[in-house]
Amino acid sequence: MAFGDSDLPAFFAVMGEPAVVNGQSMSVFVDMCESPWVHGNGPGSMSEAVTKITAPITAFVSLPIAGQSVTVRGASYTVKNRTMPGDGRIVELELKAQ
Repeated sequence: MAFGDSDLPAFFAVMGEPAVVNGQSMSVFVDMCESPWVHGNGPGSMSEAVTKITAPITAFVSLPIAGQSVTVRGASYTVKNRTMPGDGRIVELELKAQ
């Protein structure tokens, strides 16, 4: 059985977590990972903790932009960056702690 874009709302409803993005409630996937941070061409590198949320594009009345507020897991953030990987049917928001 193949899965398609029409299945996204069901996936997020069952496996997602509640979030509020710019005043709009929705169900999202939360990813707290580390991202490499390299300064210039010098030796070595560091990593920084990054919080991202992922949601289907259809969950938004209008797509979020940098600086808009996000509340997830009881913490407040703002949108730092927005990407639409793959076929553009989902949106990944990189968050910045307030």
